[in-house]
Amino acid sequence: MVQMQEDDGNIGEVTKVNADFYRAFESLSIEMMDKLWKHDENVVCIHPGWDLFTGWLAVRESWITIFSNTEVIRFVITNTKVRAFDNKAAVVVCVENIETTSTDG
Repeated sequence: MVQMQEDDGNIGEVTKVNADFYRAFESLSIEMMDKLWKHDENVVCIHPGWDLFTGWLAVRESWITIFSNTEVIRFVITNTKVRAFDNKAAVVVCVENIETTSTDG
C-alpha cells in the first residue's frame, strides 16, 4: 500500500516506476534496468554496504556485478511512502523484505 505524502499527479507514475525497478531487480535484468535509469553522469547509486557510484556507466556495472552474483532475489515491499517535489523530483521510501540466494550458496 502506498501512502501519499503530497497530492501530486505524478505520484502514480513514481509508484509505477518504483514497481518496475523491483521487477527489474527480481528479474536480474540489466536490460530492464537500462530502461529505468537515466543514462547520465549525474545519476548516483548507493547499494547497502558499498561505496557511492556516480554516473550511469559505474551504476550499470554495479548492477551487473550484483546480478552476476545472485541466483534468486525476491522482495516484499511494505510501508511505501512517496513524496514529490514540485514535479521535479520524487523520493520513495519503503521497507524491503528480501529473500535471496547467491551464486556461492
